This record gives sequence, structure tokens and C-alpha cells, in this order.
Amino acid sequence: MIDGDPIFVIEPHSDDAFLSLGWSMRTWVRQGRRVEILTVHSVEEDRRTEAKAFADAIGAGWRGLDVPCATVADITAGKPLDPLPDPLLPDDALDPAACRIWPLGLLHVEHQAVAARAGSDLRYVDIPYMLDVDHQDEVASRLTGRTIAWWLRPPPEKWDDSALFPSQALLFKYYPIPGLVCVPEIVVR
Repeated sequence: MIDGDPIFVIEPHSDDAFLSLGWSMRTWVRQGRRVEILTVHSVEEDRRTEAKAFADAIGAGWRGLDVPCATVADITAGKPLDPLPDPLLPDDALDPAACRIWPLGLLHVEHQAVAARAGSDLRYVDIPYMLDVDHQDEVASRLTGRTIAWWLRPPPEKWDDSALFPSQALLFKYYPIPGLVCVPEIVVR
């Protein structure tokens, strides 16, 4: 069970909430819960449009926090990221009665930077990064000592929403949708 209201899902990039918790968020909205997606790296207009379209499709709210992304070249070269603003979240997301769910912070440096702000809040397991067979030790180490707060195996219909993210078509070739169909959505404490 996910306690707190509203539920804020903090995603580093515009597709992360969909990939990691897309059907869970639909489920919470259908239960009458207020869900809002906060996209940290949201300055690219096409990605903003996609994130908003997904949120609208599932009945959630959406806000961009307008932090620029690092370039792939900078990430590949190991250039340090610019620091995230402090505070990162809007005031209403800091309400003690709210639930905040952050990425676990697997593999991608911007996911790790956002995850570092989570404190004791809930975490979602970053899809598709948890599937990277070369990094299962990192996945295991980040999950060690945590307990499952929410686990859901989404139906194949979840992946119909991938069409709302045309800028990520290459990602869906790298991690084909049929291979993701059985991947559960997991929130941990």
C-alpha cells in the first residue's frame, strides 16, 4: 500500500515514470488518488510535450522542474553534472502528508543525482536499467536492506502508452516492448 496524498512521482526524464510505474500510476488514479509527475530534466520541448501527454492520458498532473539535461557526450566523457537546484521540489511536494516516490538511481548518472535527494522517501526501481545484465551487482546492492512497499505486474496494455514517447523510439528498439511486458513495477522503502 502506498500511503500519503497526493502521490508525487519524481522522474529524472520524461519517460521514466511511464517505464517504471506507468500502470501503477493508472491504478492509483483509478482508486481516486491524486497523482502528480514531476520531471526534473524537462527543458526540451518535445520531451515536455510527451510527459504532459502521458500524464493527461492516465489522469495525473504533470510539472516540469526545468533542469537542463547533460549531453550524452558529457555523460560519456565522465564530466561532472551541474548541481541540482536546492530545493529541488516545489513547496507542495514537500508537504509531510504527501507521498514522494523517487528513482532508485540505477546506472544513469542523472538518475543517481535525482535519487540522492530522496532521503527516506520511497523509491521505484528504474526500468529498463534494472534489466541490464552487466550491472546486476549494482541493482542488488541498491536493493539490499529495502522492503517492497508496492509490487505490480502490469498488463501488456501498459505498453500501448509507449507511442506517447516518439522521441524515445530508439530506446524501445534497444529494450523491445515484448521483453518488458512481464517486468514488474516495484516501489521499495
